[in-house]
Amino acid sequence: MITAQVKAVTRRFLPSRLHNTARLIVSSSARSRFSLARALKAKYGNQIQSGLFEGMKYVDRAMGSELLPKLVGTYEKELAPLFLEAKGPFDSLIDIGAAEGYYAVGLLRNGFSRQCIAFEAVQQAHKLLRGMAELNEVWNQISLHGSCTTESLDTAISASSKPFVLSDCEGAELELLDPAAVPSLAKATILIEVHGRLEVPPQPGEEHPAAMARFLAQRFSPTHRVTTIPQRLRTLEDWPRKLAKLGTSFQRLAAMDEHRTPGPGWLLLEPSQLN
Repeated sequence: MITAQVKAVTRRFLPSRLHNTARLIVSSSARSRFSLARALKAKYGNQIQSGLFEGMKYVDRAMGSELLPKLVGTYEKELAPLFLEAKGPFDSLIDIGAAEGYYAVGLLRNGFSRQCIAFEAVQQAHKLLRGMAELNEVWNQISLHGSCTTESLDTAISASSKPFVLSDCEGAELELLDPAAVPSLAKATILIEVHGRLEVPPQPGEEHPAAMARFLAQRFSPTHRVTTIPQRLRTLEDWPRKLAKLGTSFQRLAAMDEHRTPGPGWLLLEPSQLN
């Protein structure tokens, strides 16, 4: 189905011929995703099929992201090496913007952390997160809260001797991840999905997320070693071998599409005293 927003934007900014072409492309992609999703669930059910969280049981929807790349196992594939090579296990995962629990449940399930303090502002996501945690038998390791504040974040980090902070909070990282307001951040390993904010203006030729990445890297440079993890578009090479008989090339690319554009993606901040 083509969303009303897509229709409005293409109608406003594209000539009629290009507008119709754009609608056809979006519609074809949506149909391809639906067709492959139906085939995937019919054969394997709601279970991740490859990658970092292979075998994890899943709920019927995702909050604020695409479900199908998660079930295929290619969602945020760029981060898999980080989690596999991290010097864990961490005694606490603080997940800001936990949504339905992809990382909260997945990282507990694979032993990356012993417990998770999850913050999620959208109340509808809480039932999904609990449901998925129960499906994967890790609910007793999760403490679930609403919106994160600098005070609640500082409390959560301070209570942990080896904390890992995972932040995907749609630009609120500008206020939350502030060492002046949250002194305990100095001892935490932090992974930030970077978003743009008007308060952090880009330099000439720079996009807003890149400006935010630069700002945060400078903010944490006194206490952390900073690594940028760029995001990239998926190719057919990313398609799992396990699913080699499933879908056409177009369906596979549509299924892995996370609706992102190439950019800085994430920042990994590792405490300097640990290096």
